[in-house]
This record gives sequence, C-alpha cells and structure tokens, in this order.
Amino acid sequence: MNQAIENFKQIFAELQAHRALPALAGTPLAWLERERELAVEKWSVDGLPTRKLEAWKYTSVQAISDAEIVDAGGPDARALAELESVHESARMQVAVAAELVFVNGRFIPQWSTLPHIAGLHVLSLAAALRSDVPYVRNVLSAMRETFGSAAHKGAETAFAALNTSLFRDAAVVIAEDDCFVGSPIILTFIQSGTASSRVAPQRMTAVYPKVLAHFGRHSQGHVIENHIGPNGATYVSTSLSDLHLGDSSHVSYVKLQREGDHGFHVGTTRVFQARDSRLDSLQISLGAKLARHDLKVRLAAPGAEAVVDGLYIVRDHQHVDNHTAIEHAVGDTRSDQLYKGVLDDESRAVFNGRIWINQDAQRSNSSQLNNNLILSMKAEIDTKPELEIFADDVKAGHGATVGRLDPEHLFYFQSRAIDPASAVAMLAEGFAQEVVFRRGSAVVREALLPLVRQAVRGLKVSVR
Repeated sequence: MNQAIENFKQIFAELQAHRALPALAGTPLAWLERERELAVEKWSVDGLPTRKLEAWKYTSVQAISDAEIVDAGGPDARALAELESVHESARMQVAVAAELVFVNGRFIPQWSTLPHIAGLHVLSLAAALRSDVPYVRNVLSAMRETFGSAAHKGAETAFAALNTSLFRDAAVVIAEDDCFVGSPIILTFIQSGTASSRVAPQRMTAVYPKVLAHFGRHSQGHVIENHIGPNGATYVSTSLSDLHLGDSSHVSYVKLQREGDHGFHVGTTRVFQARDSRLDSLQISLGAKLARHDLKVRLAAPGAEAVVDGLYIVRDHQHVDNHTAIEHAVGDTRSDQLYKGVLDDESRAVFNGRIWINQDAQRSNSSQLNNNLILSMKAEIDTKPELEIFADDVKAGHGATVGRLDPEHLFYFQSRAIDPASAVAMLAEGFAQEVVFRRGSAVVREALLPLVRQAVRGLKVSVR
C-alpha cells in the first residue's frame, strides 16, 4: 500500500475518533457516516489509480501516491490574513447574485455574500442541514439518493471517494421551482498548501472541495466554481461537484481551475438532467502542476440537452487531463461537445471523451470535437474521442485536430510592427475564445474573457 493511502486512512481514523466536523456538529449525520464508510472501502481497497488502468494511461499520479499527505486544517486568523491577497486578486469583476468562499474546505462567512433572491438558497452544507426550510431538506435527501456513494461505488474514482469520506463542509446551491437568477453564483475554493520542497517524499496538504447544486422545475441560473491556490504551495485538491437539473431548467455551469504552480487538482463533476433541461457546461483549466477532471453527464429524460465545452491553456511543464462521459439514457436527447487546448514548451494535455447512447435512446443527437493548438515541438496532446452506440436511429459524430500556428500569420503581424509575443497571444486568444462565446449569458462571457486574455500572455512558439 502506498504512502498516501496510509496517510488518508490515518486522517479518516482521526475524523471518526474525534468526530472532527465542527461545522456539521448538531446535525443528523447517520446517513453521512454510512456514505463515508462506503467511500473508504473504494479507495482503501483499490488504492490510487496507476497508469496500468486505461483511464489513467497518460496521466501519472505517482507524485501524490508517494507523498506524505497531511490534512489541511481550518485556517486561523493569521492564515486568512496571508491568503486575503490571493482571494482579492482572484475575485471576478462581475456583479454576483451570491458568493461562497471556502478556505481548505472550511466556510469563510466574512468573505462571502449571501443571496437576497426569493427562492434561491446559497449556503454551506452545515447551514443547509440545520435549515428549517422544508424544500432545502427535501432536496438534500433527493440528491443523496441520486448521487449517493452506494449507487456510484463501482463507477466513481478513488479521488471522488476520498472527497466523500473526508470532506468537512460543502457549498450548497438550491434554486426552487420557477426561480430565475440573472447574475452568477460564485463558489470560490482557496487552498493554502504547504511550502514546496525538493525533499522526498514530498509533503502535501489535502483538501476536499465539495458542491451540491439543485435547480428546480423551470428555474434558470449561472454558477461559477472557482478553484485557486498560491504559487509555491504544494497540495492536492480532490473536488467533487454534484448537479441536479429539474424539468425544463436551464443552467450555465463553469468550473474554473486556477490552482498554484505546485498544486495538484483531481476533480469530478456529476450531472443528472431531467426532462427538457439544458446544461451549458464549461471546464476551464489554467493552473496547477497536474490537473485532472472527470465530467459525467446523464441525460435521463426526453428533451434533455447538454452543451459540454472545455478550454485548457497549458504551459511550461504543466499536465492537464480531461475525461468526459455523456450518457444518452433515453431517446430524444442531445449533446454537443467542444474542447479546445493551447500548449507551449514541454506541457502535456490529455482528452478522452466518451459518448454512450443506450439501446432505447432512439433519435439521440450527439457531436464531439477536440481541437488543439501546439506551440512547441516538445508539447504533447493525447486525444481520444469515443462513441458507443447501441441504438439505430441516431445522429452522432466525433473528431479531433492537432495543429500549429502558421508562420505566415506570425509574419503578417510582424510586418505591422506587432512583436512575436503579442502576435502569439492574439492568435491563441482568438483560437480559445470560441468556447467562451458559445455561452448564452453575456454576463458569464464578460467574466471569463479577461481570464482567457491574461492566460495567453507569455505563451511562446518554439520550433525545437
């Protein structure tokens, strides 16, 4: 058994022995204890994934497996003061309906803004469990049945199971039936980490960001899940987000990963869509030393539609891995997927997109495309779009492209007195913006475009 698993076992034992859940104290947690135990069985028996597994063939988490893992404690006043500049620099310049801020998985009320919209509940899980609003408690119960560990034990990754077994608190977003939210709801997770070291085994703090989001019938809203951490800090973040979309709901959901340069982020997002619901999903990966994201969408009723996009801008020696799985469980459902990546230097990216169309899912319509722009001979992309179709009356297609900048395009800019660095940034930005402009909400686009513009600065073209 590797070092990390032994450390996680110790953390779980301490959690059980001391009931180290101050935020959730005084709440009915028998169901949670059972889910934690089921999740522990997953990662303690299977261990962390290795490259022998097909789903992890191109991504090694050996650095995590060999590390000395310590639990990230709740931040004290000194730690919050040190992280305040990180929080301020990462704040999105947009009016918000609500914002929840968590540091090392603990809710920070003084940095948060609660909503004042009828029918909208944005709060920590601790507050949600104590809520006297029947709708909130009923929704949490229903989400446990949909996404509970027992139902997903065989399919979820060890990292998702780690989140279930070790999380301390969570961000909860619940929009009641017919609730309309025009401004974004921002969920910010800040990791403090520990100072990076060259000593082996490396010491990492572990954090477990968690999101539970439900949108009721005919509701609409925008959620931006924002993950950040300081440069130079070493940690592993195992995030898990569960989204439930009710009948005829329309939800824009952005996961923005801007972790520090020594951070490891391994996250999972699971989405359940009811009849005539629409999901606009965008996964943006700009930071971390190693980032892996698993997105699983289940179109569970006729009329459900998912637009599932992604953008990764990878530089230096960063490694980013996106795995998506979209299940057309029934007929008359639609999915549209576009992932784009920009890579420079010795960076590496992985894309694996799997579309599953069940036997009874007649008249499903699905498309998938992965486009990549390579700026260096040493950068590498491994792309694998997949279709598994068991119905005969469907429309489905998939593809992938890998290309480089045209030297004539760069020459055109230089002939107009634009330096090479600016030219590369402008061309890369134009390539990347497509996925942002596919957002239906102008407010969300305005929030994301400056981040893309900043991310492409400093990208360089290398022919060696």
